[in-house]
Amino acid sequence: MILKDIIDRNVLMWPNRIATVWDDTRHSFMDFKLRVNRCANALMALDVVEGDRVAVLLRNRSEYVELHFAIPQGRMIIVPLNYRNREQELAYAVNNSGANTLFVGSDYLDIVDAIRPDIKGVKNFVSIGGKREGYVEYEELLLGSSEENPKVNYTEDDVIVLGYTSGTTGPPKGAMITQRSLLTEVRNSHATVPITPEDVGLNLFPYFHIGFCRCTCYMAMGAVNVCTDFDPKTVCQLVEKERVSQLAASPAQVTFLVNYHDVAKYDLSSLRKVICGGGPVPLATLKRFFELASEGFEMFWVTLGMTEASPCYTGYTVRRDMLGEVERKMNSFKGRKPSGVSVGYAYPYCQVRVVDEDERDVPAWEVGEIICRGDNVMKGYWRLPEATAETIRDGWLHTGDLGVFTDERELYVVDRKKDMILSGDENIYPAEVEEVLHSHPGILEAAVIGVPDEKWGETVKAIVVLKEGATASEEEVIGFCKERLSSYKKPTSVDFIDGLPRNPSGKVLKTELRKAYWDPNKKQNIIVKSGDMLT
Repeated sequence: MILKDIIDRNVLMWPNRIATVWDDTRHSFMDFKLRVNRCANALMALDVVEGDRVAVLLRNRSEYVELHFAIPQGRMIIVPLNYRNREQELAYAVNNSGANTLFVGSDYLDIVDAIRPDIKGVKNFVSIGGKREGYVEYEELLLGSSEENPKVNYTEDDVIVLGYTSGTTGPPKGAMITQRSLLTEVRNSHATVPITPEDVGLNLFPYFHIGFCRCTCYMAMGAVNVCTDFDPKTVCQLVEKERVSQLAASPAQVTFLVNYHDVAKYDLSSLRKVICGGGPVPLATLKRFFELASEGFEMFWVTLGMTEASPCYTGYTVRRDMLGEVERKMNSFKGRKPSGVSVGYAYPYCQVRVVDEDERDVPAWEVGEIICRGDNVMKGYWRLPEATAETIRDGWLHTGDLGVFTDERELYVVDRKKDMILSGDENIYPAEVEEVLHSHPGILEAAVIGVPDEKWGETVKAIVVLKEGATASEEEVIGFCKERLSSYKKPTSVDFIDGLPRNPSGKVLKTELRKAYWDPNKKQNIIVKSGDMLT
């Protein structure tokens, strides 16, 4: 099975049923197929050949869904770009992938024009939502192209997505996602959170994120894809207007939604299922959601995943009558507490283990690294064989998350082996922020950690040691980082201390720093010159 089969099946079954909705634009499954074919054929007419990379810088809208199908339809590889990144970060992903074509939303034309001198490998520029000199306009591109199926030979092992995900050190890495990987997610998802042709799906994950796969799941089952960027008011309006029955979102998005001051004014009774993944789901968020949900609401699905796993490998159903049991289980932990509610059990087409440093399975209730294996796992990192070999060993993907199995093989996440910070639906890696901090003329050394945040789940904290005689304020340090990083990566708070705790080999003990913020009962005796938490 390949993506093309999904499109063909929907046209055979429901050619006139609505496939995508964005703003006032609606396309049937037949419209969708013809537009996908036109786009794929147009790319080939621009001399984009099989295996070429095609980058996309665009917000959530129906054209993005088309591109996620059209680019693989020509046996090319889509490179989704994070529109929150700065110019140099975007240029890096374009150049590293070797993309020769770039689709650009009208919001980002100025940014792309600014980096054109740095992305010399791009020969085709296509604008979406606006015209500009030097760009082919998307609708005009489609108009002059054939509606016939592209004449290429597909395989399930074709790489179709190159998803850039930062490492704890070094530049971002491109995770190679195949047809097989993505469609395994479709199978896993349907086996756990069934979708019907009568469903109306709203996926709130940014479409540059691997969470886009939820749109593929809706498409695979003949459901409607409603497209939008996340905004609590817009989401409420769309759920009411389109009678959305399934919602996919990150924990931070659900938290924002349930705390939106006007949420009770909208009719959200059509919602039957929520799929929530990308980070720990706070118990308070879950409780608040069920306070708002109608009696007809069926299930809140908590899932765990990462880009390299395409993305999910465990899941857990929560219903209203289970809330007491969910809370009891979380409170039953002794020692290290889980970072959110249970993330459940291994998906049907995936194996999950918790292992020690020697990759031996640890007993129930002991902490170890979560690893998984299955057809959902990426092919590897783009042109990085050593990083691939380090992450995938004997077919097992090492996630960097630390977890605990209960006696019933129910999984809880308790921490991260790697230092990655998950803020909202964004991955932030401390090494990148620390590098900027270390370039500050007054900073001797710095460590960056994630700390709890009610809105975002986690937010960035910098812990700084100043050079002798130097002075700096929290506002100055944050501003210094803001000028050099994407806004979401900058620290939101800064503490100044006399020295960072280190082990005998000189490595900073971030676990010791985190304790003061994540577990008030285990505050360390760290001397702080300013700041309000480390005391």
